[in-house]
Amino acid sequence: MNRIVISEINYKKRDFVVFIEMDENRKYQKFFIYPKDQKSLVGNVYIARVDKVVKGIDAAFVKIAKDITCYLSLRDAKNPVYTCKKSKKPELCEGDEILVQVTKDAVKTKDPIVSTNISISTKYCISTTNNKTKSISRKISSERANEIKNIVDVVLEKSNYKDDFGIVVRTAAQEIDNTVLESDLKNNIRQIEEILSRCIHLNMYEQLYEAEELYISKLKGLNFEKIECILTDNHRIYDELKKYFPDLAACEKLCLYKDDYPLRLLYQFESNLSKMTSKQVWLPSGGNIIFEQLETLTFIDVNSSKGSASKESVVLKTNKEAAFEIARQLKLRNISGMIIVDFINMKSDDIQTELITYLKTLLTKDDVLCQYIDMTKLGLVEITRKKVYKSLKEILK
Repeated sequence: MNRIVISEINYKKRDFVVFIEMDENRKYQKFFIYPKDQKSLVGNVYIARVDKVVKGIDAAFVKIAKDITCYLSLRDAKNPVYTCKKSKKPELCEGDEILVQVTKDAVKTKDPIVSTNISISTKYCISTTNNKTKSISRKISSERANEIKNIVDVVLEKSNYKDDFGIVVRTAAQEIDNTVLESDLKNNIRQIEEILSRCIHLNMYEQLYEAEELYISKLKGLNFEKIECILTDNHRIYDELKKYFPDLAACEKLCLYKDDYPLRLLYQFESNLSKMTSKQVWLPSGGNIIFEQLETLTFIDVNSSKGSASKESVVLKTNKEAAFEIARQLKLRNISGMIIVDFINMKSDDIQTELITYLKTLLTKDDVLCQYIDMTKLGLVEITRKKVYKSLKEILK
C-alpha cells in the first residue's frame, strides 16, 4: 500500500513544505513542494474588475487587487457571475465586476490565470457554477450511485438551492458512510452558497474564499483504502489535517511521527530532490535518460548501456524501462508543455508498436492530462502534458 509523507524541509537555505506519495517499496511516485513563505493564490475567489477585453486574442485582463492583473480566457468566461454590470451589452465589457477564481499562479512575466467557473472542493464533493447538473463519478457502482443521488436530492431540497451551481460526487464516496457523505455535501453547499449570496453585497477586489494548503487539496479525492498511512512530523500540519480529515485520525491512518530519527533522513528528502533535479537518470539495465528542460519544451534522450544497442530484445527492454521512468519523472518533476523523447532506434515495426502501446498505457495513469501525440519520421516521440502547477525546476530556482 502507498504511504504519504508531509513535512517541512530546509533546502539550499530556503524553507519548503513537501508532499510525497510512495509505493509499497517506498519509491517516490508523486512529489510536490512549495516555499513555506509563498502562499499560492490558486483556488482563491475574488470580485474582479474587467480592465480590458482584447477580442483579438479572445481574452480579457481583470484586476483582483489594485496591483494584481490576471488573464481571463473568454472561453473560460462562460456564465459569469456579475456583481456589478456596468454595460448594457450582454457580453463581458470593461468596467464590469465579476466573480473569478484563480486557476494558475503567476509564472515569471506571465500574469495569474483566472476563470469565472467557481469551483469549491471538499473531500467527497465538488460544486461548480459552470456545469449546473448533478452528477456522480462513473467509477461508482450503479447501486451506490442511486443511493448517493437520493442523498444529494434530499440535501439540496433542504438547502437554499436555486439551480445556480452543480454538484459532482467524487469516486471516494463509494465506500463511505451515508452520514459522512451527507455532512461533507452540506459543508460544500454551505461554502458555495455563502460565496454566491455575499458577493452581490461586496465591493471589487474583495476576497470571498481562500483555498486550503496544497497538501490538503492533494489529499482530497484520494482513495484512502489504498493508503497505508499519512505521516507528518510537524505539529501544525498534523493539527490542520486532523481538522480537515477527522475520520483519518479516528482510524489511525493519520500519524504524528515522533521518532528521534527525522523523516527527512528516513525517506531521504534531500537525496531524492537531488536526483529529481539531475539531468541524468539511470535505468536498471545500465542505460540512462538525459533531461533537457527548457521553458516551453523538454527534450529527453534515451541511451543504452555499452555494447547492447545492436540487440533488438535489449533495445526494447531498455526503451520500456525508459518509458516507465519517463512517465514517473514527468509527475515527480511536474514537467508540462511539449515533450520530445528520443528512444533508442528500433528496426522492427512490431517492437516499435509494442513500445508505443506500453507508453500510452503509462501516460493514462497520470492524474494530469498527459497525451501521446505522434512519432515523427525521425523517430522522435511527441507528448504533451497540461500545466497545472509550477515545475520542480521553476520552484527551486
